[in-house]
Amino acid sequence: MAGWQFWRRSRNAPGRSSEENSDKRTLMGRLFLRGVPYVLPKDMGEVNRLDFQHYMMRSALRGNYAAPIGTPASILDVGCGTGRWAIEMAALFPKARVVGLDVAVAQPGGDGTDAVAHPRNYSFVTGNILEGMSFPDASFAYVHQRYMIGAIPRDQWPRTVAELVRVTQPGGWIELVEAGTSRGGGAALETVDSWVASVLARRGLDIHLGSQLRTILTQAGAHDVVMREISLPLGAYGGRIGTLVESDYFAAVNAMRAPVVSLGIASEADYDRTAAAARAEVQQGECVFPVYVVYGQR
Repeated sequence: MAGWQFWRRSRNAPGRSSEENSDKRTLMGRLFLRGVPYVLPKDMGEVNRLDFQHYMMRSALRGNYAAPIGTPASILDVGCGTGRWAIEMAALFPKARVVGLDVAVAQPGGDGTDAVAHPRNYSFVTGNILEGMSFPDASFAYVHQRYMIGAIPRDQWPRTVAELVRVTQPGGWIELVEAGTSRGGGAALETVDSWVASVLARRGLDIHLGSQLRTILTQAGAHDVVMREISLPLGAYGGRIGTLVESDYFAAVNAMRAPVVSLGIASEADYDRTAAAARAEVQQGECVFPVYVVYGQR
């Protein structure tokens, strides 16, 4: 979930500071949303990371989707971020109506000065999946959601996935893609992961929920549900993909520095030292980063 134009908007009232009236707050030089569980920043650094992550995932998974969707007439991307995935799908399926939904204006190209041209069949809608969606039942042939573990509290996942199923047409497909936590590292990597998990837990978020998505999607009413656990290489030993995954992983580690430190979970010095040690472990070993791809039919 991202969008640079969102950060250029403020709602100031007389007698109150811009910080009190803003939809964001600043922590250690990074911008974060107020009033939502989402833990990662919402600034240009995060826009760039999300775009990089999209290209990494497309390369690692050899495409933008796994479900046997055929040629869908309508596509919804929930938590569309910078919109890269949805825009590419709109270009791939030029006859489909493609909608991206997010809490902030999705804008590839950062501030919009170098944004890519949107296909005519793509549109963006502002909305918060945690509050439900305004689309009628059975609105889309294919509904996609990726990397929302850092945005949806654990106890709201069943209701959220049921909402995805609700807006899917009978016979249409729902696809979820989520990450797990690294495996095969040493003490430093485990420590960084535990610090990040602690930040998420304070907002009711569960970093370990990805492996449960098959059950959640089935209970929400989908059938023929398939789950694939893909162990991506984390580090240069995995070649180009491993290097891409490492870059994305540690960009996220850097993005989580401010929340971890501001909550007193670790000091700045401890965080930086441990993150550097974790990267050394990745470079010396054969760590993996699991991704869960789950899809089912309504």
